[in-house]
Amino acid sequence: MQEYQRAKKTAFRGRARRQRGSTMIEFALVVIVAVPMLFGLVAVGVKLGRGIQAIQVTRDIGHMYGMAVDMSQPGAQNIVAKLGQDFSFNTTTGNAVLILSRVQKISASNCLSDTSVPCNNQGQPVFTNRLVLGKSSLRTSVFGTPPSAYVGANGDIAPNKYLQYGTVVAAGFDSVMNLAAGDYTSVVEGYFVQPDLNFLQPGGSGSTPGIYVRVFF
Repeated sequence: MQEYQRAKKTAFRGRARRQRGSTMIEFALVVIVAVPMLFGLVAVGVKLGRGIQAIQVTRDIGHMYGMAVDMSQPGAQNIVAKLGQDFSFNTTTGNAVLILSRVQKISASNCLSDTSVPCNNQGQPVFTNRLVLGKSSLRTSVFGTPPSAYVGANGDIAPNKYLQYGTVVAAGFDSVMNLAAGDYTSVVEGYFVQPDLNFLQPGGSGSTPGIYVRVFF
């Protein structure tokens, strides 16, 4: 009887050890799947938050620019830095850039603003103002870049430049917004990179794609 009891206890302990072993294996399998999923959810949440902020910053700056605020002034640029506090608009080490453009479709009456030059750009959308805030090397405008020699300190481009030179035409702009002759609009393009999220890339290498935002006012 005693031998039977000992055998029964031994068998019970064996089953308990096997059950504990199975539980550890199941836990390990769950962790292998759950941890990457958790990191993925965190990454999606962070990227979503950054994307919302990038859109909001671009819209706010676009609204100011559309209201003819001189964004070349230090006071206005301080506002940009405060609005985009989770991004850096440093011109050399920053991770964000805003490209501000004022585009006008040249009409016959616009051509009369400076009759000393040929009005080669009549009927074309041209840049009349361009400012870049932040690290300009991150991205250029999808509509092109007017020669820097034509752009004044406050971003203005003189009529004798935008009336005649093809390098000031906003390429492909009509396919996005077809302005009526003489009308103009303000467009702000924002590009925001996220180097602190590079570890989320496959293999932990490479760069996380930046966020591109475009607004019109």
